[in-house]
Amino acid sequence: MKSGSSIDIKEHKNVEEKLRLLVQYAQDAIIQMNSDGLVTFWNKSAERLFGYTEKEMLGKNLHILIVPERYHKAYKIGFSKFKKSGQGAAINKTLELKGIRKDGAEFPIELSLSAVRVKGEWNTIGIIRDITSRKIAEKQLKESEKRYKIQSKELELILDNIPALIFYKDDRNNLIRVNKYFADAHKATKEALAGKNCFDIYPEDVAQKYFDDDLEVIKSKKPKLSFIEPWDVAEGRKSVNSNKIPLYEDDDKCIGIIGFSTDVTEQVKAKLKLKESEEKYRYLMDGITSVGIGIDIVTKDYKILFQNQVLKEKFGDITGKLCYEKYMGLKTPCDFCPMIKALKNNTIESTELIAADGNSYELFSAPYLDSDRTTDKVIEIVMNITERKQAEMALQESKEKYRSLFDNAQVGLYWSRISDGKFLECNNTFAKLFGYDTREECLVDYITLEHYVDLNTRNEMLEEIRVNKKVKNYEIHVTKRDGTPIWLSISARMFEKEDRIEGAAIDITMHKEAERNLKKSEEKYRTILESIKEGYFEVDLYGNFEFINNSLCEIIGYSKNELLSMNYENLCDEENKRFIFQTYNNLYKEGKGSTLFDFVQIKKNGERIYEESSVYLKFNSQGEIIGFKGLIRDITERKKTEILRRKFQQELEKEVQYRTKELNNALEKQKLYLDQIEKSSRFKTEFMGTLSHELRTPLNAIIGFTDLLLESAFGELNEEQLEFVKDIDESSNLLLDMITNILDISRIESGQVTLIVEEIHLNNLVNHAISTLKPLYDEKGLIIDLKGLKKEQLIFADRIKFKQIIYNLLSNAIKFTKKGKVTFEFRDSRDTWEFVVKDTGIGIAEKDFNIIFKEFQRVKSAYIDSIPGSGLGLALSKRIVNLHGGDILFTSKLGKGTTFTFTIPKSLRKKVNSEKIVESFLKKI
Repeated sequence: MKSGSSIDIKEHKNVEEKLRLLVQYAQDAIIQMNSDGLVTFWNKSAERLFGYTEKEMLGKNLHILIVPERYHKAYKIGFSKFKKSGQGAAINKTLELKGIRKDGAEFPIELSLSAVRVKGEWNTIGIIRDITSRKIAEKQLKESEKRYKIQSKELELILDNIPALIFYKDDRNNLIRVNKYFADAHKATKEALAGKNCFDIYPEDVAQKYFDDDLEVIKSKKPKLSFIEPWDVAEGRKSVNSNKIPLYEDDDKCIGIIGFSTDVTEQVKAKLKLKESEEKYRYLMDGITSVGIGIDIVTKDYKILFQNQVLKEKFGDITGKLCYEKYMGLKTPCDFCPMIKALKNNTIESTELIAADGNSYELFSAPYLDSDRTTDKVIEIVMNITERKQAEMALQESKEKYRSLFDNAQVGLYWSRISDGKFLECNNTFAKLFGYDTREECLVDYITLEHYVDLNTRNEMLEEIRVNKKVKNYEIHVTKRDGTPIWLSISARMFEKEDRIEGAAIDITMHKEAERNLKKSEEKYRTILESIKEGYFEVDLYGNFEFINNSLCEIIGYSKNELLSMNYENLCDEENKRFIFQTYNNLYKEGKGSTLFDFVQIKKNGERIYEESSVYLKFNSQGEIIGFKGLIRDITERKKTEILRRKFQQELEKEVQYRTKELNNALEKQKLYLDQIEKSSRFKTEFMGTLSHELRTPLNAIIGFTDLLLESAFGELNEEQLEFVKDIDESSNLLLDMITNILDISRIESGQVTLIVEEIHLNNLVNHAISTLKPLYDEKGLIIDLKGLKKEQLIFADRIKFKQIIYNLLSNAIKFTKKGKVTFEFRDSRDTWEFVVKDTGIGIAEKDFNIIFKEFQRVKSAYIDSIPGSGLGLALSKRIVNLHGGDILFTSKLGKGTTFTFTIPKSLRKKVNSEKIVESFLKKI
């Protein structure tokens, strides 16, 4: 056993030493204060953080030195409460405060406080961290958020004042954000429309078309520009020219679209009407001037009122007859007759038909205005188009082949006049380049010379065509019909005698934009690389430098021009050359990923420094490896620190070995001391046992004979004799109690007392104790108040010793209470049984708190001195409570009363259950 104890103490000391080193060299400041607020521990980080050495701080008031004066008053109030109870507003919390260094500088700190009991008094342990950098970062973040809000407000103001429909939508057809113009057009607020689904705002067919267009943009991640779509508002359906572009998140995920639409309703209507009118007018004029054109007038009920000679020759004089019978050989009106529509809409209508004579005719019907301004008849123009239809069919076949090639070409094809730039012909692809839906619209609203961003560009292109007879991939900058600028790549040839150019155009706007964005990206990329602290480099496959940032120049001392003419081998010794070559070669073979490694580099001045490098492969646009790129960080100081740390570790291990040897010697000596202490303790126990026995034997005799005298066993005593005998009896019993208590305390301290834990009926035990003390409290007229014992309560404890605790606390409360009441309260918590004895007695002064549980110590006062007692009852009660694994505390106020609270752990119940199981098992055996 002695050998085992020696090993345990040795391991304990080793653990203590490691813990001491860990706390001493922790990154955060660790400080301990005693109950008087004086520093009892101050680690190395505290020295570094505040500038005071451990020697300067030990025994000093912490708050006077490192806390701003404005916090001193709050500290005094809080520390007073903490000293009594170990509780406080800052305990077990993390706070942000201000600290003061030795030089007087204030700085922000993060403080975590914990309370610990040391030798019965409350101490506090604080962990302090410098949060200056974090506070600066928080301030910068707030400033950044403020700037963002201003920019967001400015953007919203700009969008609201653009006379166009601007909207953001997600991938479920929900509006995310709209501008004021959009909201006003829908007679709603921006806030009301945000979050609305388009199916709730527009007809289902229109909303679905919008959604299909959105999904096309989201899936392809390509914008859809300048297209006409319907727009339903309260006034009816309108037309808008729309543009939609993908809306991205930071991770390049497309989450919706941004739209920009302008109202082109009137323009579309005007163009459609113009187109219809021009086509009908052209056909009508062609028919009138052709040979063999028939003209007649027909009423709305299909009667022929007039025929010209052409029709009479073809069909005979059929005036007054029904047109569908004589012309078509039908018994009912023609389904395709244009007359009804012409009268209804007051427009010129036409159709092609095959008459009863087997020929093909083209029929035009126009409302005929009578002298009374009524229109109940039409004038018809009839042309025999049989030969033309046959020729057209042949020509159509040829044209269709040509037109199919022309119209379906993926490039824009056109003919234009050299003199004024008018387009004579174009395909739909070309028309769409300039924002038109069809070639017809484009030819009507032809592109003028004003659409060139720089007209000199056209003149230069024409000059090149004149010289070379053609141009290929000539880039020009023009504007679309809505003013949007685009870039075209033109390949063309000139027919100067015919004043005509034939050409093909391709939209390269996105390509130009990509080039511009790439240039901006490269510029931004270079700017970022020049601003970082790490050295950045790019080398080809042979190790020749192609790009270097300023930080790399600063790290190794060479200028950019010098490095761009060097190879990485020029900066390393032979060992590091081989190492770097092998590392780069492995990365090249793997064909992907990156690598991180340390190496030694030689600066321009010959100094050798440690560097850490992250290297990645460099690819061209075809995905081929063309070199390497990476970052370099100077880690010389870190390496030096690691070397010093290793040296320190070695020295520390030597010191530990030396200290361990010293500790072993000290333990050998301590072993001798422990043997002596054990002998002394055994002697003390034997002495106390003998002493108590020797004292109790005569005392028992004195008490026995005194009882006989009090019972008049040897005759009646006079009044004076009776008083003396009573004094002897009282003093003897008091002395016997004191000896018994001393013996109990001695046995507990020596570990000779074993608890006999059993199930106790608390109500019965408390009632018995109160009954025993009834004469004492009845004599004073005190009230005994029981709380928490409304039902039969079972607990587990040593019955005799637990009763001794209850008796001691209740008798003390009664002794020191002149009037009022004594309260006993039982509380059942989760892990413990809690017992409270409260009185309204004389109370205890704060200065006497520390002697309450000490042997033979009593508070000095005339009232207490008049009450017999040894000062051992509370000391013994505390030891018995601790023996059960519980704790006992008290609170008191002089002149107001005292409250004692002690706990018994419920875990004792498990011990009884376990003993019962063993006992049952043994009985079975």
